Amino acid sequence: MRDEAQVWLTYADENFEVAKLALSHGYVNSCLYNVQQTIEKALKPVVIEHGLEFRRTHSVGKSPSS
Repeated sequence: MRDEAQVWLTYADENFEVAKLALSHGYVNSCLYNVQQTIEKALKPVVIEHGLEFRRTHSVGKSPSS
């Protein structure tokens, strides 16, 4: 596995642990947010390992079709 992919899996694991912790304290919204982040970060290694490209941006200035 590529180093970059492993880093994303480490981030995903961290988000999942935080999600479980939030849920155990009744913070459902925070739990759901961290689960969503877990899924995004767990999918990135799949993209990386298959040699696909993905945009690394949080820009709100570009349309999805750009």
